Amino acid sequence: MAYGPKICACCGRDDAIEEHHLYLRSDGCPDDLTVWLCSPCHGRVHQFPSKRVDISSAIKRSRVKARAQGKYVGGKLPFGYRVGGDGALVEDKEEQEILAMMHTLRSEGKVLRFIQKAAEDRGRKLSLGAIHRIVNDPIPISSRSRSSIIRRHSQGQSPDHIHRMLKSMYGEDVPMEAIKSVIEAVSGTG
Repeated sequence: MAYGPKICACCGRDDAIEEHHLYLRSDGCPDDLTVWLCSPCHGRVHQFPSKRVDISSAIKRSRVKARAQGKYVGGKLPFGYRVGGDGALVEDKEEQEILAMMHTLRSEGKVLRFIQKAAEDRGRKLSLGAIHRIVNDPIPISSRSRSSIIRRHSQGQSPDHIHRMLKSMYGEDVPMEAIKSVIEAVSGTG
């Protein structure tokens, strides 16, 4: 199975998509080590092997472009969302109702185990850690962004700089209040 969303890793097209092995099968490339390429890009890669496309950077550019278009590009789906027919994240009505219930229960002072049991009663088994993240994060952000915020804050970078970095590297426009909330949580000032 090819890595990433079914869009061209070089140009971002989403039609005429084919799998491309990252290196020659004759050199032992397994069938599951492939990426998606459109027919024209796939042809160029094979036509000019000495000028091979840097697949790694092409994938990164493609994922940033897809994320900017609101498409799901892999990883764990945030609770309350599913992948729509066009590849974009869309709200899951049932899970959104459970999210609202969990936030309401937490605002009423209920403990995490009570909230966990209420979610289970609604058909969703969640760990206490997941419930803790859900009810304590006013704005959900990816774990990758959260890790980057924590690491860059520990290196002394300002919230403004972290915000710009997340946007340029990952294509994620994380709200400034979410960045400050993560920093407050790890600093113990929140």
